[in-house]
Amino acid sequence: MGVEKCKDCGGSVSTSASKCPHCGRARTSTTTKGCAWIVALFGGLVLLAMCSQPAPRDATPTISAPATPPITAERIAELKEARLDQLRSWSYRASEPPMGGGTTYTAHLGSMNEFSLGFPYAGPQRGTIMLRQQGRAAPDVLISIERGQIMCHVRECSIDVRFDDGEARTFAAAAPASNDSDMVFVSNSRAFYSALKGADRVQIELVLFQEGTRVIDFDTSKFDEVKWKAARPPSE
Repeated sequence: MGVEKCKDCGGSVSTSASKCPHCGRARTSTTTKGCAWIVALFGGLVLLAMCSQPAPRDATPTISAPATPPITAERIAELKEARLDQLRSWSYRASEPPMGGGTTYTAHLGSMNEFSLGFPYAGPQRGTIMLRQQGRAAPDVLISIERGQIMCHVRECSIDVRFDDGEARTFAAAAPASNDSDMVFVSNSRAFYSALKGADRVQIELVLFQEGTRVIDFDTSKFDEVKWKAARPPSE
């Protein structure tokens, strides 16, 4: 047991006393002071650890999308020209019929323009010219649409055709033997084919059931008869 001075009156106070016998000031024990320092030190360490902890990161790293380059007027023009060039391109094929008779050559061309019909044939569509030849006979000429009914499925009909800027010419036409209503064969195919070979543009007017007339416009400038006849059947 020891003796220390009171902080208020300066009198001698036993270290085992709870208060000063002279002024009555309460005395803090050494044990209480030590605990207070330990608590304060522990709290400071916790606070320091929280402040020094790095911010949480997402498990998945963020990947920035590449910047989309601006579409210039020149680029738009290039895309339009590429699309038009695709529409001008003929598709040439050759095949061998299973019953023989010689190679059959076909050429297909889609129309430059789109057109829409009412229900149940709604939606944009294009017309097609198909040339088909087997042997030395004149090529067959087939005009078709994707959906709809060409007014020619009961009896022969006629279609008006303009080659380049010439006068419109009327050609007789007939429905196919399959009675499909979305296509017709040109009866005088020899004259049609002869005019098509020298034309850059062909416009065909069709009469459609409950739709009136539709003009289908074709850019035929890239037709190549030599390339067509050079097509070969696919190898088996």
